[in-house]
Amino acid sequence: MVSLKELVWSVPCSLLVMSFSVTFCLLWALVWLICAPFGEEVVRKQRDRLYAMYAWIFAFFFQTWLKTEYYYYGDPLPMLNENIVLLANHQCSVDWVLLEILSLQAGAGGHMRYIMKESLRFMPLYGFILMHHYGIFLKRKGGKDKKRIEKQLQIMSQKGVPAWVCMFPEGTRFDARKTEKLEKSNAYAEDHGLPKLSHLLTPRTTGFETVMSVGRDYFKAVYDVTIFYEGFGNGEDNSGKTANPPNVFSFVGGGCKRVHIHLHRTDVEKLPADNDGLKDWLLSRYVDKDKWLAELCNDNITEAPKPNYVSNVQSSLGFVVAMVSFLFYVFFPTGPLIWGLLLIGFIALGCLQALTITSF
Repeated sequence: MVSLKELVWSVPCSLLVMSFSVTFCLLWALVWLICAPFGEEVVRKQRDRLYAMYAWIFAFFFQTWLKTEYYYYGDPLPMLNENIVLLANHQCSVDWVLLEILSLQAGAGGHMRYIMKESLRFMPLYGFILMHHYGIFLKRKGGKDKKRIEKQLQIMSQKGVPAWVCMFPEGTRFDARKTEKLEKSNAYAEDHGLPKLSHLLTPRTTGFETVMSVGRDYFKAVYDVTIFYEGFGNGEDNSGKTANPPNVFSFVGGGCKRVHIHLHRTDVEKLPADNDGLKDWLLSRYVDKDKWLAELCNDNITEAPKPNYVSNVQSSLGFVVAMVSFLFYVFFPTGPLIWGLLLIGFIALGCLQALTITSF
C-alpha cells in the first residue's frame, strides 16, 4: 500500500516526469529532423546530449532535493570516454536512476545502453526512447537473444558509439517478500552445484558471455555494481530484518535517506577468455556481492565497512546543468502542457494535505 505521505510528493512528481517524457520524445524526433542531413553520427551525439540533460534533472532531484546520502565503496568511477559493461543487482525501478547518476558523475552522461526484457519496448514513451538509444531487448530465448546482442554490439562497435552497457544478470528483481523466487533460484543452484545466495538470485551467465565474446575489443572494463538501500530490501530500520524493496513512491516520499553503492572494476584483459571461465568469474562475483550485502544487513549498520566517500550534494556545475536542463524542458513549446499537468499535481497535493490534516 502507498501511504498518504508518499502520495503527497509522488503525485506531482509523477505528473512532472510524464510531462517531461512527452517533451523528450518530441525533441527526440525534432533532433532527427534537423540533424539527419548532417549524418547519423551528428544525430547520435545530439540525442546523447538530450538524454544526458534529461538524466541530470533526475540526478539533481534524487541527490539534492531528497537529501539522500550516497555511500560509495570499492574502486573509483571509470575514466572519461571508457566503454564499459555494468553488472548490477536489481531490486526496484530506482536502480535505473542510480546507475544514470554514476554515468553523469563519470562524465558519461547519455552513454547508458541497457540490455532489458522485451516487454519494456512497449512501455509508453520510454520504450521508444530506449529502442532508439541502442537498447537491446531480450525475449529470454537463448539463440535469438544471443543474435540480438551480437548484432547490436557489432553495430555500436563499428560506429564507435560510446557506451556503458548495463545488464541485470539476475534476470528479474530480487524481492524479499517473494520467497519463491529465492527458493527457486537456490534449488537451481543446488541442482547445478552452484553456491546458494541469500540476498541475490543466481545470475544468468549466457548474456554476459555473449557480450564479452563480441565486445572484448570494444570494452575497456567490467564494473560490478552492488546497491543496498538502507531501510529497504535487505534491511529495515538498521535491524537487518528483511523488508519490502523500495519503489519510486517510497523513495520520493523520503523513505530512504542512505544508499550504499559498491563498485568493483575488472579490466577486460584480466577476464577469462573462454565462456566457462566467464561463467565462473560472474558466479564468484555474485558470491562476493552477497557477502557484502550480508555485512550491511547486520544489527548495527554503523559497523559495516567504511565508504570511500559520501555524496549528497551535486557540484555547482551539476546544479547549473540540472537547472538549465529543467528550464529547457519547461520552456520548450510543450511548456503549456507541462504547466497544466503541474497545476493538476499541485491541486492534488493540496487535496491530499487537506485529507491528511482532517484525518487527525
